[in-house]
Amino acid sequence: SLRAPNSTVRPERSRRVRSPKQVCTGWLSAARNYSNVGMKADARRCLAKIIQKYPGTQWAARAKMEMRKL
Repeated sequence: SLRAPNSTVRPERSRRVRSPKQVCTGWLSAARNYSNVGMKADARRCLAKIIQKYPGTQWAARAKMEMRKL
């Protein structure tokens, strides 16, 4: 075996599925944080992800509103 002595084998972790609300809340929060420290391009990138991935939703509408503020 190529494993180092005393190393443990970790079982595969199943990836938790995140809801659109969780994903968009995270991206909105990141966008606001970037904006607050003057990183407008990064804020726009986060907002654009929401608009692209969830078009026609309340999340996309919020992202567009935030984008206009930048």
